[in-house]
Amino acid sequence: MSVLNPPKHKSRIIESPPAPTEKPGPALSSPDPALPSAASPARKIDGRTRRSTGRTLAFATRVSQAWKEKLDRVANETGKLYCEVLEDALDALERDLKARSS
Repeated sequence: MSVLNPPKHKSRIIESPPAPTEKPGPALSSPDPALPSAASPARKIDGRTRRSTGRTLAFATRVSQAWKEKLDRVANETGKLYCEVLEDALDALERDLKARSS
């Protein structure tokens, strides 16, 4: 190989890390004072945290334009999220079905 034509790859020699020769000092074994401790977790409260509903499953469906407009109107009038309106509607349907079967 010449200087004008260097090899396309270099061989890699992987060496194992040296074995530790001494125990870590007290500074390494104690917790970092800059990090929050487990006893007092520092939790940032932001808008997403305040809006958290605990709902974790996604649900998607296709609806008509008229149905979507009804959902928008009810959600806006009640100040509820779409999922809350749908939960209330399902609860009302279940109560109606139970009343009919009794």
